[in-house]
Amino acid sequence: MPKNYKKRSTVNVGQVRSSSTNETSIITSLQNEVKELRETVNELSISKEIIKNYESKIKTLESENSQLRQERAYVGNKNNEYKKILHVKVKNLQMEVQSKASEIKETSKLLDKVKDENEKLREALKNTHQKTITKVEEKEIKFYKPQLDDPQPITQKIRNELKVMKDHHNDKNLTSFVYRELEPILFCFREFKGLLFAIWEFGKILTNHY
Repeated sequence: MPKNYKKRSTVNVGQVRSSSTNETSIITSLQNEVKELRETVNELSISKEIIKNYESKIKTLESENSQLRQERAYVGNKNNEYKKILHVKVKNLQMEVQSKASEIKETSKLLDKVKDENEKLREALKNTHQKTITKVEEKEIKFYKPQLDDPQPITQKIRNELKVMKDHHNDKNLTSFVYRELEPILFCFREFKGLLFAIWEFGKILTNHY
């Protein structure tokens, strides 16, 4: 561009060599153009700096964007890992709940069974107790033969009968006689005591277990 201006200035100066006014005008015009060119160069330099700054900012933004993508990928991977861990934990908890439910169900069945056995034992105890009382009453009735309409208690009759036997028999014969006659009653009492002890031990086992 300066070459063009030089060439143009030579032509213009040649054409208006005789006129100083035209020469001054050309110089002024050239000076103005040079000034504009300098301003343009300055503007271009400023534009280059601005572009350079923008390019630097773009690079910074691209770097930050890349870092954000990496962090996002990392978070996504961690999220997937946590989901897998949580899924496993939930599955384990479900299995544990099912196991506990089965244990509770089995325990409930066992408790029902124990209740049934306890009820059977109570019924057996009741029947045994009733049978024992019946046997004792039958033995007393068979041995002493009390009158049904006799208001005297059976125990008093036993005492009276023993007193009479003691007067007519010696101590050895009386002891053998009483033992022989009361042996079935003592046997029933021993069996009844053993049953009570078994029920007591069973109750202790249930108490310690539950």
